[in-house]
Amino acid sequence: KGGHRKNKTKFGTRCRAWNIAPHNPEAPPCVAIRLEEELTLPADSYQITDKTTILSWFKRKLNVEVKDIDLQLAMSTVIGLGDLAEDEVIPLPIPMEVTVENVKINLIEDRPPVNITSPGAVPVNLAIGRVLLTRDEAGVFYVQPTFGSGRADEPDGGKHKLNRSNTEVRRERDREVKSLHLVLQQLKQDIDSLKKQLTDNEKTSESNRMKVRQENEVLRSYLKAAQDDITTLLDEKRTLMATIQSLQNQLTSLSDQQLSQQQDGKR
Repeated sequence: KGGHRKNKTKFGTRCRAWNIAPHNPEAPPCVAIRLEEELTLPADSYQITDKTTILSWFKRKLNVEVKDIDLQLAMSTVIGLGDLAEDEVIPLPIPMEVTVENVKINLIEDRPPVNITSPGAVPVNLAIGRVLLTRDEAGVFYVQPTFGSGRADEPDGGKHKLNRSNTEVRRERDREVKSLHLVLQQLKQDIDSLKKQLTDNEKTSESNRMKVRQENEVLRSYLKAAQDDITTLLDEKRTLMATIQSLQNQLTSLSDQQLSQQQDGKR
């Protein structure tokens, strides 16, 4: 319990500056670990003397696959991660096979320089295309390429080719999924833009309708006022015509009276 608490404290201290990458549930895992354990019972005797005897019946192998990872680590973090592997008891080496593919690591030196006149540390960028790390039962690590190592001539060479083809298929599928995600994001952006344009057009149309309605009401009021003015002018015209007709009649009667008076004076 004390070792677990110690490792937990160290891990929490080293991970304070880590950033969690966005999770994509449809993408395949970047790190896959599988522990194979095979029980082989002895043929001569089943006598159990101690725990070591039982453990000797098991053969273990650890398979790790790491691919498509882009990390940016500080050197202090990398050095501190070594404390996690420290144990009070030295265990027996477990045979291990680690496949590393398409891994990029950017190591940043954040420790103070040893020399005062040092211009500063230069970041170290590592790009691993594909490599195979193995460890045997003696604890010796072997670093070797995965292609051109003669494994194709072995009986399980076809299986490795099949695994490589499956890997290529998964890569192609991942590229298609990523491209589909990009297309969907672009479509969502286009839909949002079209919705915004539609909303703006509706607002503009409503504003134009209100302006047209107001202009129609103003024109109708002008037309009503013009019609009222025309009606008033027609009434005034009729009154004026009647007045003119009356004056003409009066002038005619006066002219007749003057003529009759002149004729009477001549007689």
